[in-house]
Amino acid sequence: MSLGSNIKFLRESHHMSQTELGKIAGATDKAVSTWESGTRIPRMGAIEKIAKYFGLRKSDIIDGDLSNRKPASLSNLEQSLLADFRRLNLEGQKKVIAYAHDLAGLPQYLGKSVISVS
Repeated sequence: MSLGSNIKFLRESHHMSQTELGKIAGATDKAVSTWESGTRIPRMGAIEKIAKYFGLRKSDIIDGDLSNRKPASLSNLEQSLLADFRRLNLEGQKKVIAYAHDLAGLPQYLGKSVISVS
């Protein structure tokens, strides 16, 4: 796969808009569009940010074939949480993460989820 195809695959398989991916990479949605179409190549710093966010190596994005990876499948509850999380600024996102870490340390909140949101 090409670099642009890998970027588009990552974005779409994680249910993200070009604007959302642009925020992660420190770029505009228009820049992401040009990367995905192959019109332009992102700077290495943007690739590094994308790789870090998705837990990948830069080389996976640059010359790997990400299409072999299974797309992310999120429950309705996870999609709702993720949508709310993405609307927050960086400070709000950090607070959500800290709170989630705190809850994950309490036994009464651990275990298999049984809630689904429609």
